[in-house]
Amino acid sequence: MLKPFVTLGAALIVAVFTLAASIQAKLGGKGLPFSNSTPAMDQEFRDSFRRDFLMHTNIMRNEFTVASLKNDPEIEAFITQMVATDENPENIDLHTVFDALQQEFPGAQYLAANLVSAGTRESLLEQLSAWDELAHPEFHEVSTALVPAGRKLVAMSVLSRRIPQFSVEAANNGGGRFFNRCPHCKSVHALDLDRKNKTLILSCPDCERPYDVLAADSQGNMRRAYDFFTGFEIPSETAVSGSKEAVLALWRQVADRCTYEHDQTNFNESEVWKLSDDTWREKMGDCEDTSILLVDALITAGFNARVAIGWNGNIGQHAWVVVDIEGEQFVIESTIQENPTLEDMVPVHEASPFYRPEQLFDRESLYFQNASPEHVSSDYFGDQLWTQVSKS
Repeated sequence: MLKPFVTLGAALIVAVFTLAASIQAKLGGKGLPFSNSTPAMDQEFRDSFRRDFLMHTNIMRNEFTVASLKNDPEIEAFITQMVATDENPENIDLHTVFDALQQEFPGAQYLAANLVSAGTRESLLEQLSAWDELAHPEFHEVSTALVPAGRKLVAMSVLSRRIPQFSVEAANNGGGRFFNRCPHCKSVHALDLDRKNKTLILSCPDCERPYDVLAADSQGNMRRAYDFFTGFEIPSETAVSGSKEAVLALWRQVADRCTYEHDQTNFNESEVWKLSDDTWREKMGDCEDTSILLVDALITAGFNARVAIGWNGNIGQHAWVVVDIEGEQFVIESTIQENPTLEDMVPVHEASPFYRPEQLFDRESLYFQNASPEHVSSDYFGDQLWTQVSKS
């Protein structure tokens, strides 16, 4: 059975607004006055300032046994352009900065920003170095932009931590925190993936719609549902191609060959999916294993067939097969039916009181319901009832 699990976390954004006063205000008018001109702001000046700021920051972090920060050149170039083109860099709206950063860098799910101004390099460095967020262990990088503004120097510093984009390959490297873009509403969200779970239905926290189905194979590697098909073929010479008899002939071969075997017995795991080749070779499998095998064989034989994942009124969580034969849809049980006959091919409208599909898949796509259960239970192929998410 499929046991969906996913933890979705929203982006952590920490905004810190520090609009510092001038040296004279800070020292009550007793400090050194501003010079009449802004210090030369060439590339050497900027690079030297950033190096000193990073060095001071990491000395402080090391004292708190926090890992050192690194520079993020891409974010630094981006905020430098933002600050340099702003007419009033001292008063940049940091919320706008965050929005722009996450649009440009979707993986920047941890952000903090500090904006300061001063009349001297030393005062600017002192103010930035006093920023409390610099010691926060959640941040991995720091980027700093400097521009002249009249008689002052303005610095924007951004703390960040970029998380990788989700992929099945990344999931197989131990899980963790990723970002992903919903194929339905296109919003970007953070995703916490626990690799202890063997089956996952990924959903978007914004539109609340599922968009992916993952499961562990017999080797422990995560795959998308449609990647369990192998193009398997079961030869059948006893029925007319495209007919109910042809479907029955393939169904009988799976039913006669494969015995039901729970994953806990065979793999000592609560849930493992098998490739169609493996189920045929091992002559055993549970409901999703034999459903994948039969659908794979039906598609090879030219039928429009899908695996359905959902609920059966007598069994609970379950997987079964649905096939379209000349415009008529039938529910087929690949595991609990022995010696099937044509009468055992139940039209979906007759099966709908007991079978409630939630997700479907074939070799190329996943399908998620976007209508009420009573409607999708009576039509497994309606374009208006199912949202298709295809292989990219």
